[in-house]
Amino acid sequence: MMKVIKRDGTKEWFNYSKIYDAVNAAFKECKQEIPESFAKELEQSFKFDNPRDEKGKLIPLTIESIQDRIENLLYDGGYKDVYRAFMLYRYEHKLTREYVKTQKEFIKKYVEATYEYMSLEYKTFEEYLLEADEIIYAT
Repeated sequence: MMKVIKRDGTKEWFNYSKIYDAVNAAFKECKQEIPESFAKELEQSFKFDNPRDEKGKLIPLTIESIQDRIENLLYDGGYKDVYRAFMLYRYEHKLTREYVKTQKEFIKKYVEATYEYMSLEYKTFEEYLLEADEIIYAT
């Protein structure tokens, strides 16, 4: 059994059902069912041990390389609409990941700046909350 390197750098065991589900979703998006012949070809293309380079060193299997392989199979198989749907899905999720990352960074900086400000004005976070409550209830 092989491991896959996820986008965040962590590793998890390879799970073919995730691949099938993603491809199935792309076919459904195009209002099609996965042809049995393509499903078999897809499964066969992922029945391998981690590939090795010419020196015998393991070549890591990544989420990106799996998705690239899926795109190649769809394109080579003539499933152009499904290929486009899968590419669009990938792109939209990439944008979502980038947006979420940006928002997390913003929130982290905001919290750090707020905490730094609070530490200048208040001894504890509880003191800050008490004053904030007093201001809220006073209005």
